[in-house]
Order: sequence, then C-alpha cells, then structure tokens
Amino acid sequence: MILDSFENFHRYEKYGAGFHDAVRFIAEKGIESLPEGRTDVSENLFILNQTYETGPVAEGKYESHHRYIDVQYLVEGEEAIYWQDIRKLEPIEANPERDYVFYHGEGCLTELKAGNFMIFFPSDGHMPSKTLHSPRTNHKIVFKILCPDELK
Repeated sequence: MILDSFENFHRYEKYGAGFHDAVRFIAEKGIESLPEGRTDVSENLFILNQTYETGPVAEGKYESHHRYIDVQYLVEGEEAIYWQDIRKLEPIEANPERDYVFYHGEGCLTELKAGNFMIFFPSDGHMPSKTLHSPRTNHKIVFKILCPDELK
C-alpha cells in the first residue's frame, strides 16, 4: 500500500505499462472531463469515475484484486480506508471472473483526503469509502491497472 499526493503520481510510471498509460492519459486528457462510470484507456488500464456516499465501517468488508492494482485518487471529500495484508485476513467470498476476493478481519485506518491517492497491490486487503468524521459525498477516480507478474 502506498499513500501519496496526486502531484507525485508521475513518479510511479516506472511500475509498468498501466502506470505509464495512466500518466500519459492524465497529461494528454486530464481528469476533469472524465465521464461518470468506466472509461477504457488501454489493455493495461481502465478508469472508474465515481461519486458516492461514505458508509459505516461496520457495513464494510475488505477486498483485494489479483489481476488489477487499484490506484484510488480522492478528488473531493475525505474518507477512512482500512488496510491489512491479505495473509492476515479471512477470505469469505471470491469471484475470479470479476477479480475480487472479500475478507473479514482487522486492519489499520488510513485517512484519505482530497488531492491524495492510495495504491493497493494484490497483497493489500483494503476497505475503502468509509466515513471518517461524518457521512459525506465523495468524488473518487480509481485507476484499475493491469498488474505485472513481478508485482503479484
């Protein structure tokens, strides 16, 4: 798991083709004009532009992804994201076709603020979109980056 400021996103381009495609997309098109929902960029990257309400942690579960790395960039709002290494979580549901595993367990709270992003690799269990101080509407862009074998 990595937490950083969006102004530093270009520094992660070295992590593979999907990161390179994301940096190039941002430089050429920006993110301001992204439509709501899914935008396919390349075979290595698609982007989800989301507006949602934060929710209570009691209603959440951890997730991880085998094929894709999640880069979750919070454009507007704030939220709690919980993290834990998947080896310390209990799997409860898996769907390989949709690239997710859900888990129960305990983890560390991280505050995600507007202008920051978090990167979640396949070993990172994460529970995003949880209420930090009070429920609110957030705007987030999730870059779904095809995970190179060496990062799995």
